[in-house]
Amino acid sequence: LRRYGKGDLQATLDDLLGASMPALSARRGDVVLLGSPRAAGICIGDRAAFIASAGVAYLPLTQCVCAWRID
Repeated sequence: LRRYGKGDLQATLDDLLGASMPALSARRGDVVLLGSPRAAGICIGDRAAFIASAGVAYLPLTQCVCAWRID
C-alpha cells in the first residue's frame, strides 16, 4: 500500500483494478473487499477466502462491500 496506495484499500484497488461492482455480483476468482475489518479476498462462489492469522478464513459474500472483476 505504501507504493501504490491511494488513501485506503478500496481506493487503491479501484485504481489498480478499475471500477468496483456490488459484492454479490462477484464470480469465482474475482477480488472482493470485506466490510470490517477491511481486507481483500478472493471469491470462491457464495463465500470468499481471506488470509487469517490461523490460515484461511472463509466468509459469506454478504459480508463483503464490493468486488472487482478479474477476467
